[in-house]
Amino acid sequence: MKYYSNLIKKKKYCTLLLCFVIGIIVAFCFSMTIGVLWEFFEYGADTYLKLDMQKDRIISRISSVELNSEKINKPITIDNIKSTQINSENGTTTIEGGYLDIGINDTMKDLFVNFIGAICFSFIGFLYIKNREKYKFASNFIPIKEK
Repeated sequence: MKYYSNLIKKKKYCTLLLCFVIGIIVAFCFSMTIGVLWEFFEYGADTYLKLDMQKDRIISRISSVELNSEKINKPITIDNIKSTQINSENGTTTIEGGYLDIGINDTMKDLFVNFIGAICFSFIGFLYIKNREKYKFASNFIPIKEK
């Protein structure tokens, strides 16, 4: 990051504020990318290793365009689902209490928490770069090579 910061600072048209903004954007995008890669890992583990990393949830409401009998792009909503019945070669399974959501709620909650964290730590990084003496909190997370 320091290399890129110095590279940007060498350009005459780059103001100090612009360098900070670019640093914040890079930190935010890096944090979000790590979160997305984690979700790919969870999906792969669930799909290929048959794990349940993307936690399933029982929900009582669904909305989908697949339920539309006219096959138009207008979602149909089903509220107050009490149970769901799954028929397979192994027999019938009944899920009491609603519909089994297969991980999208978990993924979206994870990405939302990642988004909040990325904003917070990008802001903390910005404050640290702007005034290292006043905002020493961030230095606790920066590894320093001992001599």
